[in-house]
Amino acid sequence: MLHTPLLKTLPVGLADSYASMRLEIASAYTLVFFVMIVPLLMAMQWASARAQRILS
Repeated sequence: MLHTPLLKTLPVGLADSYASMRLEIASAYTLVFFVMIVPLLMAMQWASARAQRILS
């Protein structure tokens, strides 16, 4: 829904770069994706563990 000719979302850009075999662009998209997702997942794990300790 947010994909326009001038603006691509990260997953759309990642898929487009892999489909067009632009591997240097795809690897940059992948690195950005991991830099954004890994800290988010770690924060969610930390929050979940903390909630379990509080409820126990």
